[in-house]
Amino acid sequence: MPVRLRLTVVALIIISLACGVRTIFSQELGSSTKLPFFGTWVRNEAESSWNRGDRPRTSSTPRGNSKWEFELDNGGVRQSHYDMADSTSPRITPYYKFDGKEWPDPHGPGVSNGNNGPGELLLTYLVNPYTQIRHTWVKAKTTEWSFYVISADGKTFTVTAWDETKPWARNIQVFDRVQ
Repeated sequence: MPVRLRLTVVALIIISLACGVRTIFSQELGSSTKLPFFGTWVRNEAESSWNRGDRPRTSSTPRGNSKWEFELDNGGVRQSHYDMADSTSPRITPYYKFDGKEWPDPHGPGVSNGNNGPGELLLTYLVNPYTQIRHTWVKAKTTEWSFYVISADGKTFTVTAWDETKPWARNIQVFDRVQ
């Protein structure tokens, strides 16, 4: 595990313990139907901001990838992304478990097509039932860090994502639970 990832995980554990939250890296909890992430979420464009990298965006016009679903699937998580809130066919459906193993991530530039190598991989940690850390990379280069956080009332899901080279420039997507 890279040093930066280790330091991030250790820092989050310390913060969680200091705040009285029990830190969980449990495959068992990740496969529980009670996990607050499970459900359907539609992005609230007015609350979201796009400041990542050199691609800031000020328009609140939907930009695709607007609906996300999280489902329990074979002891892990199936995360389906849909272009629009009314779409019925997912664009991508990454699968992962909270088991400390790398899982293929089908939506990045490193997706394998026979010429691009092994494709993007993701490693997802469940810090507590309401917080995930995701590390995405390709060919030993980090392509994205992100935090997935569910509000205490379970009605709002926020994704904060950034490129490792510019951590101050982040996209913040805010989703509302619809199911």
